[in-house]
Amino acid sequence: MSANEFIGMLVASIVLLGSLFFMFYKPLKENTKTMTELTCAIQSQNEKVNDFKIVNKEEHEKIWTHEDRQDNEIRDHEKRIWNLEDRRKSL
Repeated sequence: MSANEFIGMLVASIVLLGSLFFMFYKPLKENTKTMTELTCAIQSQNEKVNDFKIVNKEEHEKIWTHEDRQDNEIRDHEKRIWNLEDRRKSL
């Protein structure tokens, strides 16, 4: 093998390694960028869901408090009706 053949193979090898590097580097770079964007989007969605859960819990507490108050009012109303009917029977 002459020096010229050796230098030719060395240059070809370096060009091949360089092109292989760039062939894998570009997709990996784009993939990393996309994964970073998706991670940020998921974190944002998680924050929104957590905020929604807090608001949802507060709203449910209001609904159940109102429902309990209505139940008490209905029970009181039923007692008053019962008492009125009982009085009519005794008259």
